Amino acid sequence: MLHGKVDNEILAALSNKFEWHDDAIQDLEQWALGKDAEYLDRIRARHLLTVAQEKLALQAGLATDVRGASLSWRDALGPQNELYTRLDKARSLLLAPTVQLDERTKAFTLSAAGMKLVTEVPSVIRARGDYAAHPRKIIRGVFQQTVDRHQEKEGLQVVLDFVCDD
Repeated sequence: MLHGKVDNEILAALSNKFEWHDDAIQDLEQWALGKDAEYLDRIRARHLLTVAQEKLALQAGLATDVRGASLSWRDALGPQNELYTRLDKARSLLLAPTVQLDERTKAFTLSAAGMKLVTEVPSVIRARGDYAAHPRKIIRGVFQQTVDRHQEKEGLQVVLDFVCDD
């Protein structure tokens, strides 16, 4: 500073620093939005597997109601983890003489990639979707935003306060 005036170089440096901070904040906001989309995609992918397994269970006659049908499908494939064994079991369930598959299910069963996803154990897609939907650690800052936007804010705030360890 010279005689109460701000040096133009210092002012320019501060201005650049503030611009950089603004850019960094925008980058962080975009990252956060992208993370939300990434987590939502994990949940949606897991849900797709669940719905496909429900449809297969219903088509194979393993369930009569969509509730619990995904679990019925997974249980029917047995406890073994070998993919080829589970795929063989899935084919035997779907090709049983008493089973009448609709055209969409027949087409689906021809996809090796699709059948792999609905039969494999452990399922990375299922695990990642579960973790995204049910994280082990509740981070107040992340969940506070959700609470603040929710129509049941008062009740959810009490729940958040109860479950957060901070």
